[in-house]
Amino acid sequence: MLRNTMDKKHQRRQFLKQQYKEAAAREAARQARREAEARERRWQLIQGYLDRADAEQLHVYAASSHHDGNGRGLRYLADCPRMALGTAVMLFWLLGADWLTRLREEELLDDQRERLILLRLIERRAVAGFYQPDAIAFDPRTDCCAIPGENESLGPPLHAIAPCMVEPVRGRLRVDLAEAARRYDEGLAGDVALALRGL
Repeated sequence: MLRNTMDKKHQRRQFLKQQYKEAAAREAARQARREAEARERRWQLIQGYLDRADAEQLHVYAASSHHDGNGRGLRYLADCPRMALGTAVMLFWLLGADWLTRLREEELLDDQRERLILLRLIERRAVAGFYQPDAIAFDPRTDCCAIPGENESLGPPLHAIAPCMVEPVRGRLRVDLAEAARRYDEGLAGDVALALRGL
């Protein structure tokens, strides 16, 4: 009799524990869906802004959004023929070209490998004339916080970098990023940044 009572209590505890695990899993799944939906709404706002952005706005966004976790934004820029060549050159160096091009394949982490693939895509398209050639002036040796040659101690680049990625780019407009930081919010127009905070 005592053993049957203990068995029933044990079974009850196991049942409740399983119910708790299932409820926790359902809540985790709901939370993951909410977060994915929030990310999608956030991206839709950003994409809408980028779709109508001019050369300066794309340049400021590129300068402010080259961080990890912004894969969609970076890929959008790489695929955007409205982007200025000067912006493409800036983005190339900001994404770590000077460092990543000096690492051997076996030294690359997965995210670094993906970033290097993106760098090579931007470089190929710059060479091919995919980006706007004279919209934004940019000199990678003086206008960028990540300059060519800053990682020379690692050895030479393992693949030659195209001359157009190193040479100054002439353009109708030179963007003062320090000044632009006062007019933009993390690379976005104020109304877009405000809408994002409201999500």
